[in-house]
Amino acid sequence: MLESWAKRVCNNLEHCILSKPNIYMFTCGDSTDEYIQYAYECNDRLEGERTLITCEDEQAELSCETGNIHIVKAGFGRFNDTICSDVVSTQTFCNSPTAAEKMAMCEGETLCSFQVNSDNLGITEYCDTLPKYLLVDYVCQ
Repeated sequence: MLESWAKRVCNNLEHCILSKPNIYMFTCGDSTDEYIQYAYECNDRLEGERTLITCEDEQAELSCETGNIHIVKAGFGRFNDTICSDVVSTQTFCNSPTAAEKMAMCEGETLCSFQVNSDNLGITEYCDTLPKYLLVDYVCQ
């Protein structure tokens, strides 16, 4: 579970910090270990890759002047302490495990507009009560 959580949060991001996950995600029997260790590799961004950040309950709009939308990565949750909030989050790096697959609604379109919320992007796991946001990387092909 822990490995898939970190992959969902960090894959395809240029920068990823796992600083405030839910402590219950790391409880392993009677273990008192207070750290995790990961191996990773860096991949270059695709040529023409765009990033869109849209706060919860706002309208997201992906568009391609030429070509069609191809989703590279999408996440809905909190991946930063302060994006979409004036209050520093106590529980960041949480997300909806289904956000990426739900973004398939935009795949192949030239324009895709929708409300950013749990109904459209899935229920988030391990989040606090602060607003979530959509973070999506896409290219026009």
